[in-house]
Amino acid sequence: MENIAVARIAHITPFMDVLEHIGSPVYRDLDRWSLPKVMAQHPDRYIPAAPVIACFRSIARREGIEDLGFHASTHWSLSNLNADVLAQIRCWPTLYSRLQQFARLCRIEEPDLRLQLLPEGPNVRVTLELDTPVFDGLEYSNWLQIRSMLDLIRDAAGRNFDPQEITMRGAYIPSSEAHNAYAKTQLLTAHEHTSILVPKTLLSRACASMSTSAATAPSDSCDERLGTVCDANLAARLKLTLPSYLGDGYPAIEKAAAIAHTSVRSLQRELSLLGTSYTSLIQQIRFEEAVKLLDNPAEKIINIALELGYEDASHFARAFKRVAGTSPREYRKRHILH
Repeated sequence: MENIAVARIAHITPFMDVLEHIGSPVYRDLDRWSLPKVMAQHPDRYIPAAPVIACFRSIARREGIEDLGFHASTHWSLSNLNADVLAQIRCWPTLYSRLQQFARLCRIEEPDLRLQLLPEGPNVRVTLELDTPVFDGLEYSNWLQIRSMLDLIRDAAGRNFDPQEITMRGAYIPSSEAHNAYAKTQLLTAHEHTSILVPKTLLSRACASMSTSAATAPSDSCDERLGTVCDANLAARLKLTLPSYLGDGYPAIEKAAAIAHTSVRSLQRELSLLGTSYTSLIQQIRFEEAVKLLDNPAEKIINIALELGYEDASHFARAFKRVAGTSPREYRKRHILH
């Protein structure tokens, strides 16, 4: 069965910023493409990449936007990264050590993302790319990957650093605006890698911004999150994506089948082979998300219930008790407030 490509919602918001800025009815389009309408409220959740890319490509054609990926990249910054990932990266003093850390943690951003350092004479090719075949709309992802690498590199090389060469996978033609923005850089497409060519001498250079020491960085949180994203089987990828749809109500199995690019019957058969069912999977997802939301004492139980797609607090309480053996309020009292 085809792998479900997913991305953190924070990678989607730069595109929404561009579209909202020009007055495009982006939320109406999200609804038309059956995508969650509350994505911006949950930047650390994941969403299937294919329908998002298809939606944005459709909008770009309708609005006459050339090179939407490039424009989205101008709204991207390192602050779009997961906060724990960014803090962990900034613990390390040199560009090389930060790139090494990002190579370890970048799958938290997109589970199929890979970073490599490939020596080329006096330079090193820093690659950050999806470990997937080339697909239509790959340039959208390429541009965010380029911007992420460039911001990391400029923290050591200086904000005015212009790379000698930027390459991208996929055959697309950069707009004149993209060429103007990188006037001192050779932009190459249809390349083997999405990469930036960097002088080796920059790797040992100290970075300007620092955060906490390595000893106090949130590495446990990052390691735990890595454990949830590294599994690419169907059930694991659905567990990543379906929480984004809970606020719109109970996600029908037809929705999950569409996300997985398969039929309902094939989805049920595959989940059975993995030792679960769709009903059990949703129950597990709702419970795990409820535990996370209960961690905030200020969050009202009714709001958590609605966030998870329940009709009211009583339905949520009964479902939670079936799994935890106690009510949400008692669970919060025992496990969090004490």
